[in-house]
Amino acid sequence: MMLYTFKVGVDAVNVHSPLVNAAMEIKLELTLAHLKFEEMISGDTAISLDEVKSNLNESKWYANVMLHGGEGDEDTFTPLRDSQLRSHIMLVVDQLDTIEELMHIRAQNMLNAQPGSEID
Repeated sequence: MMLYTFKVGVDAVNVHSPLVNAAMEIKLELTLAHLKFEEMISGDTAISLDEVKSNLNESKWYANVMLHGGEGDEDTFTPLRDSQLRSHIMLVVDQLDTIEELMHIRAQNMLNAQPGSEID
């Protein structure tokens, strides 16, 4: 009985740990995208919009892998089954798309979109 309980625990960790890691990666990549974007808007020419979008795309990848499953460099992701969690992640994907649209608008109006401006 104890061996069975241990195996169930190990299986649960193997399934759910990658999903927790994915949630943390979404936060990390989005934070990096936001910081880089604000630096770019503030005039840092060393940062490009493509670099910012790369971080944003990583966030989207992790959100989608939570919904559909897949393989990463270090983890195998099992899709979320809980409908409430799935709906939260679908909302995250929609919000990431909105953030990307707003970044494009601000990047096109970079001179008028400095931190603290009305568009900011």
